[in-house]
Amino acid sequence: MRNLQKSDEGSYWCSVVDGLIYAATSDEEYMLIATAEERNSNLKTFSYLRGQTGGSITIPCFYGQEHKHRVKYWCKSENIQPCTPTTKVTKGTIADVQDKLVFLLNMTNLQQSDSGNYQCFVGERNTKEMSDNLFFLVTPTAQSVRTESWVSARRGGPATISCYYDQNYKDKTKYLCRGYERDSCSTIAQSDGEQSRGKVSVSDDRDQMVFNVIIRNLQEKDFDYYWCAVEASAAQNDRAFVPLIVREVTPVPTTQQTEQDHHTTLRATVSSPRPLSPNSTRQNATDSSNHPCQKQEQRKHG
Repeated sequence: MRNLQKSDEGSYWCSVVDGLIYAATSDEEYMLIATAEERNSNLKTFSYLRGQTGGSITIPCFYGQEHKHRVKYWCKSENIQPCTPTTKVTKGTIADVQDKLVFLLNMTNLQQSDSGNYQCFVGERNTKEMSDNLFFLVTPTAQSVRTESWVSARRGGPATISCYYDQNYKDKTKYLCRGYERDSCSTIAQSDGEQSRGKVSVSDDRDQMVFNVIIRNLQEKDFDYYWCAVEASAAQNDRAFVPLIVREVTPVPTTQQTEQDHHTTLRATVSSPRPLSPNSTRQNATDSSNHPCQKQEQRKHG
């Protein structure tokens, strides 16, 4: 599609047609297109996340300092529509982590009915602002390669992407590739290659069954989808994807930011007893392969 206009905005599905019957519909190639002029919100989240039935997910909404003390809430709808009292999220718990400027929606015991379009909002009435649309898909399939639901890091800092795998993959080659399409992504690191190259370092801990990739000096251009993969056979790979978001955070004028805080990585991790990076913040999370609501709105006062 070329020369995109606002009229092109909408939902697109890949399908296979057998006669007059739809034989198959993609559960991964769902896309939402918006023109660049529409992407001027100060709120930032992902365009696509995936969870597994029975699992959990933590969905982030990043905001600027000017929104720190404003009312925040999430809305969900089957189709993109204005947020109303009937579309406000009523499942899960929410938390406003003001020191990291992120508003979190945590949902457990995921069901396919939790799939849909999500947006975060700040403010009320005429001062309300909203994020771009996030499509969240819940699938019943479990995979033997798992990773974080998402990873967020500040510009200039590092991020660690941890890829967990099953026992039978201990001796297989693991790698990380970049790109939304899993069959055409570009490999940026692998376990049988150089341990450090450019701003990327890798390690494969076979005892803990985790392949770690560290990307340093992150910039906006590193904001993308990444795939953890294991070379299961010559013709097949097992993969799981993780979105990485790189954000610019303006320091609070009255607070001195430390070097350690500057390099903090925020991530939602798989439910696993395996240790996390010491610079990571753990959130309740999900297999990326794929409670009653405490508050519908949360207001924080300094």
